[in-house]
Amino acid sequence: PTITWEDLRAIQTELPSVAAVAPQINASQPVISETSTWNTQITGTTPDYFTIRNLPVADGALFTASDQASAAKNAVIGQTAAENLFGPGIDPIGQFVRIRDAPFTIVGVLERKGQNAMGVDQDDGLFIPLSAFQTRMQRGLGKFVPGRIAVSAVSPEAIPRVRQEISQLLRERHRLGDDEEDDFTTSSMAEMTSMLTSTQETLTL
Repeated sequence: PTITWEDLRAIQTELPSVAAVAPQINASQPVISETSTWNTQITGTTPDYFTIRNLPVADGALFTASDQASAAKNAVIGQTAAENLFGPGIDPIGQFVRIRDAPFTIVGVLERKGQNAMGVDQDDGLFIPLSAFQTRMQRGLGKFVPGRIAVSAVSPEAIPRVRQEISQLLRERHRLGDDEEDDFTTSSMAEMTSMLTSTQETLTL
């Protein structure tokens, strides 16, 4: 890892065209309810992540900034994970799950998103406050962000500019010379969508 928490704060505070920033740290772990065990992707993040990724709740609520500050053991769940842990038609709000022997309370269920362009089920996941993730699941790396940073721009038109400004900011902060390559990578959703569309067209042909 080369991106630091200070880099994240710099992106958040020094670039006016940035609307929101959130870390995204993932781990695939078994989650246990009273009746089932389901292996799903657990994401540690902050409340802004749901806005950046356009993930509204269908029931309940998202975890809050105060949950993040207190490392509260609250969780937001996708509908596929909820159905496999609690059963179809069962309301998971207020129910408990265990992650590495720590009890988490389900406070929200996300709206169904379906599969993405790569065929991955976007509803099979569990989201917990970053602070709780760091406390309960992943330690070490100190100043480095052991995952990705999600960023949204103030407008769709600003995305190319924001991406360029982030690259310039990180190069300056990492003291990279003109002849040195980036020690990080950036990508935009539009670019990823275009790449996947091209791949699908090739496979169709």
